[in-house]
Amino acid sequence: MGERLRRLKKGAIASLAAIAMSSGIGFAVPSDYNKAAEEARQAYIYEHQDIDGMYDYDSDCVPNLENILNEIKDSTYEIDSLVVYKADGGISPGTKILMAGGSALLLDNGYIISAAHVIKNDLEKMVWQSGGVVTSYNETSFLNANGILYQLEKAWTGSGDDDFTILKIKDPLQSLHSASIRFGSTEYLANGSITYTFSAINEPWIKEGHVFNRENGNSIYDNDNYEYFLEDTYLTHGDSGGPVIAFRDGVPELIGITSYYTHVSYGQCLVRKSGILKIDVVLECAGDILMPSTISSYP
Repeated sequence: MGERLRRLKKGAIASLAAIAMSSGIGFAVPSDYNKAAEEARQAYIYEHQDIDGMYDYDSDCVPNLENILNEIKDSTYEIDSLVVYKADGGISPGTKILMAGGSALLLDNGYIISAAHVIKNDLEKMVWQSGGVVTSYNETSFLNANGILYQLEKAWTGSGDDDFTILKIKDPLQSLHSASIRFGSTEYLANGSITYTFSAINEPWIKEGHVFNRENGNSIYDNDNYEYFLEDTYLTHGDSGGPVIAFRDGVPELIGITSYYTHVSYGQCLVRKSGILKIDVVLECAGDILMPSTISSYP
């Protein structure tokens, strides 16, 4: 994968998670911003119609686009995390419950990829809520498939700095729809590249957008955050962990995971931009787990 992507500063993921899980604030998108975004999109489509190894094909170029997108949508599931803990002392002693949720992609090798903050056990939050001492806690995560809950187990724990997790169903009860899709590389993204972002919780389930900044995402801690790229898709609570794909010479590839959203000022208006964790980060950290499958890197 080349040089190791720049690591996030300690604590940044927790802050990004808080942004992603927040309810957001009111905002308006200026018309000139919409016009500029659409012009960039159309110019990029017009320029890249050939087989050139770039992410540039969309509905105008892929005849079976709807079928491909629906296959991935049907492989995107809701996952929920339940934490039960006991606090002694403080203003509110006793047994407490924390719940979180988001989206995830079930791959055809049986692994599930999602954002780490969706199932993160936030002990500091527990202490803050209780005002006392946390004496015990129990964490359980589930995949929700049409109301049937499948208990999950962690297949990769990671360092805690990268906002992704790899899970597996502990005891599969039946065969679930899974995605057979190549892993991509954000090296071939460009500003204007068409993206498709998936959610298991919020409609529309499939959101088309385009890359706004392929080099780095913005965070309040680090303006040169090379583990992320930005897209202009409107994302909100519950979309975290959902897959992001793009078409490379007509072939769909997984290029990232939804992680957070942020607001950028344009005069008197606020425009929401979405931060996508690059698939390169996932493969660099856990590629040895994910790669033995029918999924293969682009030749």
